[in-house]
Amino acid sequence: PQEAHLSALHLEIRSDTLNADLLIPHFDSDKRELKGTFNDLSDGRSWVMEGAFSQRRRSFDVTIHSKQSDKRLPLLQPLFNAVVGFDTLKLSMEGMEYSAGDLRLSGSFSAKGVTLFHPKVADDTIRIDSSSFDYHLSVTERALQLDSTSVARLNRMVIRPSVRIDKSGKDAYSLGVRIDTVGADDFFASLPQGMF
Repeated sequence: PQEAHLSALHLEIRSDTLNADLLIPHFDSDKRELKGTFNDLSDGRSWVMEGAFSQRRRSFDVTIHSKQSDKRLPLLQPLFNAVVGFDTLKLSMEGMEYSAGDLRLSGSFSAKGVTLFHPKVADDTIRIDSSSFDYHLSVTERALQLDSTSVARLNRMVIRPSVRIDKSGKDAYSLGVRIDTVGADDFFASLPQGMF
């Protein structure tokens, strides 16, 4: 919402396999910016969300970061047996246009200091120092397309994906991936630590 104020929103989840105690002590947004805090009361971790948005330009830019060195996200371990964390997550949408049944979105997201542990993925914690994704997406009644001008970066490696899902008549799927030329040292340095 363009203008919102939340205070002391407490969410408690109890089941046979899950005990969670989450608190949003404050969240405020006005016509230009938003700011809030999210606390996991079961283990004392806190996250801060700050950002700006413009309804007129149809854009937003939000940053989420941890207040302490232990950056594990709540709920993922009991639900998916995964431990996930990050130093900073940034989400943005720079543009949104709708014309003649075609919705076009462009923006980016990036993460610094990502960690992931799941026993079926790797024996050790996977670490990604820096990753980002600049996207150009088109959605119509019958198709979804990630444009080939979209760019993903994994540490020093640059990947240019394109995806098209066509639902007109017989479903058709198209996937393209192009990786920019990268030196051997940069390639191996870009692979997530702990995965191999």
